[in-house]
Amino acid sequence: MRNNIKLVHIVFFTSSLFWVCLGSSLAENKYSKDYKARSIKVINKSAKMHYHDVGLLFDSSGEVGSEGIPDIIQLGDFITVKDKTVQANIIEVSEYLQDLKYGGRVFGKKGQVACMIAGREEDFPHGEMRDRVWIRVEHCQALK
Repeated sequence: MRNNIKLVHIVFFTSSLFWVCLGSSLAENKYSKDYKARSIKVINKSAKMHYHDVGLLFDSSGEVGSEGIPDIIQLGDFITVKDKTVQANIIEVSEYLQDLKYGGRVFGKKGQVACMIAGREEDFPHGEMRDRVWIRVEHCQALK
């Protein structure tokens, strides 16, 4: 009897965990299909390098520019714009499944493919505030 109760609890916990994980993965894919690429093509010169620097009193962040970003970017490439350099160790691709709007502004249109490039996961523009450099490509095509 005692073993049956333990078995019921284990089955319940496992099935609950399965549905929670399944539900969260479906929720993540509601707006975009995200994956990693080894090589991308920048379409219409839509790539821009961005930065965030943490200072003693003030933080600064903004756009570095696009001069120097190649049309084809592969893993391992070093990309320099002005005085900032990023090594393309991570290339994330997002295919938008529906329009992304917030506050009246459109951040992505259904069918659009956008890419983010950084040296490390921590260099993408989310999470803790730290010095970072990354590249955002508004329109790209995954090659590999």
